Amino acid sequence: MSQQVGVMPLMIMSLIGSILLTRIFPKKQASSTAKRFAVLGKQLGYAAGASLLASLMAVWLLNGLVGAAAPFGTTMVFFWFASFAVMALFLGAFNVAFPLGVLVVIGALLCGMMTAVLPPEVLPAFWANWIYPWVPQPFIAGGLRDILYMGAGLMPRGSGGLFALGGIGLALVIASGFIPGRTPKESASAGTLMSQ
Repeated sequence: MSQQVGVMPLMIMSLIGSILLTRIFPKKQASSTAKRFAVLGKQLGYAAGASLLASLMAVWLLNGLVGAAAPFGTTMVFFWFASFAVMALFLGAFNVAFPLGVLVVIGALLCGMMTAVLPPEVLPAFWANWIYPWVPQPFIAGGLRDILYMGAGLMPRGSGGLFALGGIGLALVIASGFIPGRTPKESASAGTLMSQ
């Protein structure tokens, strides 16, 4: 259970960072494809910084609160990578469509909460077969266990799954750059038409 102190705060901080970045740098106000990609680039750049802060906080909680004695450098780098992969997934989903972002958050956070602690063999069949293989928590927890108990380096077990999730997130970010948002002028004209 102590690994949850590292995994869940990292997930929650990654979610909060993703939501804040989509609100601070909204893609929907960009009027051209080039401007949309500039906004998305800013989101990803700040996500790199926010994920570093999230990883530092998660390592501090893990070592300070639980006394896990996780090696600082290796754990911080792995958590940084994991947080950035999760943030890319959330940013991509929210930038494609807000309902898709909400669905991904519900799936990743609510459905994946216990997958960081329990092995798939003890989970109900639905969770073991349909949720466990794609939510980020088992990959993060597996990597953390590998670092804590097996002395793994910077690419512990679970890194491949995080690469895949991060890749899906970046693909969604790129796809969202081609989806035009509503410009303020279009929103105003739509509001005028509805009021008539």
